[in-house]
Amino acid sequence: MPQEPRIENNGTLVTPTLNVTVKTEDKAVLKCSSKHGNPPAILKWFLDDVELTPKGNQTNTPEADNSRTFMATSILELYVNKSHHGKIIKCVAIHETYASKSATAPVRLDITYPPAVRLEGIPNHDIEEGKDNVDLKCIADANPPATIIWQRLGSREIVGISEIMKFHPVSQRDSGTYTCLGKNDIGPSQPISTTLDVKYAPLIKSVGPDKLTTSPLYSKTEFVCSADGNPPPTYQWLQQVPNPNGGPPDTVIVRSSEPKLVFTNITYDYQGDYVCVVSNMISGTKRTIQSQPITLQVIGAPQVMRQSEKAEVVVRRGENALLSVVVCADPRPRRTAWEWGSSQLEAGAGVGRYHAEELLQDTKEDCYVARLHVKRVDPLDARTYSLTVENERGLDKHSIYLAVREPLAVSTVFSVAVGSLIVFMICVLLAVYIIKSERCCFRKRRRGDFKPTDAEK
Repeated sequence: MPQEPRIENNGTLVTPTLNVTVKTEDKAVLKCSSKHGNPPAILKWFLDDVELTPKGNQTNTPEADNSRTFMATSILELYVNKSHHGKIIKCVAIHETYASKSATAPVRLDITYPPAVRLEGIPNHDIEEGKDNVDLKCIADANPPATIIWQRLGSREIVGISEIMKFHPVSQRDSGTYTCLGKNDIGPSQPISTTLDVKYAPLIKSVGPDKLTTSPLYSKTEFVCSADGNPPPTYQWLQQVPNPNGGPPDTVIVRSSEPKLVFTNITYDYQGDYVCVVSNMISGTKRTIQSQPITLQVIGAPQVMRQSEKAEVVVRRGENALLSVVVCADPRPRRTAWEWGSSQLEAGAGVGRYHAEELLQDTKEDCYVARLHVKRVDPLDARTYSLTVENERGLDKHSIYLAVREPLAVSTVFSVAVGSLIVFMICVLLAVYIIKSERCCFRKRRRGDFKPTDAEK
């Protein structure tokens, strides 16, 4: 009976407890032999349960110590790759004298190959600073096992050597591109990268130039708001208009949607408090922050707020008229006068039916109301009235036309009333006539439908 088969790798006997180690894409050369067979055993190769074709035919060589027995030899050449790792190579000797008609020599393939890496744990949603945790996992398929190396784009420094990079919780300084690489004795893997984009709510870094800015009337100045955030924030400059009754502002004007608010021609309308509002969106939620207010103070000559003033005041003869103008100035006006024709009236003075009030404080800072009262107006009062307001920085003028209308005469009112009554009565009579006509026609139709033969029935 021949000996059981045995396998050699590069002249070294491979026992069933050992592996055959081959680098991927290399050629494994295995020799299987069985001694003392007569006839010689038939040798076959299998990869798991798939039969392989050996190199050349089996050789049977007479043995030196007994020429009647033979040593059967078969050589297998197999190009291996990663898919062969862990598979079993078997040399099967077939001979009638074996108890089971065959004997097997198995060896396990140990295929070495460089790492191939993949990433797990990549976020698929917004990650927010201080709220979310991220575990980036670099999984390497390699034989022998690979060493993991983490690097950050833009730096050669190694930031991690374990399989998992933990960010508990993430912060904005963690934003960046991270590269995972595996290395073993066979070589390095291809690097694989992912980017962490850490979102964070806006933060205002500066607003200015100062808490209080004083600018001359009609000059140019600008405010700048600097903020940080991810995604990049949007900006709004809001002017807070004072509440005339005190308390919080009840009117807000959007002056700009840019980081910089530029005033090219400053008027008293722009005087007041301003805040910078910065916003962004994270996971569908709006995040907003508002700066402390900064103040714009306007100084200069008086300025009439023409956009809010009427060009004409209309009253009826005999009524009282009030001409009113809002004017702003800093410093406060030192002279206010109304003029019409050859007449002039200083604020606080009166003559005849005319009275000019002292300047009244308006709801807006540095703004005042000038008023002229004209009692029991007559057609001769219909004219243009001019207001002159002056301080040490200059003056401004504004004109209002007073229109006087005649009241409706009593006879006119009576005539209109009588005419309306006559029209009403005519409409009533027409309605009555139409109704009676309809009834009359209805009766005639009923009488016309009666036939003489109806009486005989």
